[in-house]
Amino acid sequence: MKAFKVCHYFSFFPILKIALLCILFMFLTFQCADNNPVNSMSAGKITVRVEKWYAGHKSAVSLTLDGPWSPYGPYQKVVEDVLKRNLHMDFEIVTSFYQSPDRLPIVDKMREDLIPHGIHFFGHGHWHINHDKAGYDSSYVSFKKCYDLMKEWGLNPKAYAYPYSAGHRAETQQANHDAGFLFARGGTYDFDKFFISAGDHWEPENWYFLP
Repeated sequence: MKAFKVCHYFSFFPILKIALLCILFMFLTFQCADNNPVNSMSAGKITVRVEKWYAGHKSAVSLTLDGPWSPYGPYQKVVEDVLKRNLHMDFEIVTSFYQSPDRLPIVDKMREDLIPHGIHFFGHGHWHINHDKAGYDSSYVSFKKCYDLMKEWGLNPKAYAYPYSAGHRAETQQANHDAGFLFARGGTYDFDKFFISAGDHWEPENWYFLP
């Protein structure tokens, strides 16, 4: 009968339940606390190890191919070999190349057959031109068309690579930034810049002209 009365009170006074739970929590907290903060800290010591590379790997490799993909072209064999080895890679895309009616269906194949398997795409301009020689306005048009079409086609534009590595000029880099790309790659002959080792911490000097 007493048990019934307690349950009856709880059902009518839900705030009583909350208050009792709070008191119980405070009681347990004070009981478990150590008067010596040093002992308390050492008793609850936790060691955390953060992996720099996924699954404890020692390094990472970025595979990119500066060439247009199609399911019937020579680079399909490259894709098959990459997937066979459980690797990922990126293809460049010059968007004007795929705008013709006979090539546009290839974009559907990219989205359906490649992206789900870790094959992605980076912008390479709407036209394959030397953007440093084109000036800001023409470069912006090329970059923006490339970005917008990639987005429209579901190719998730983020990275860019300059044709001929021609992204040295500040106005070219600014045009690429203004078009929406997050970063852009040029090129380097400095062998030491080809690699990022596991123990290194490296912040790019320029996100719009990565080596």
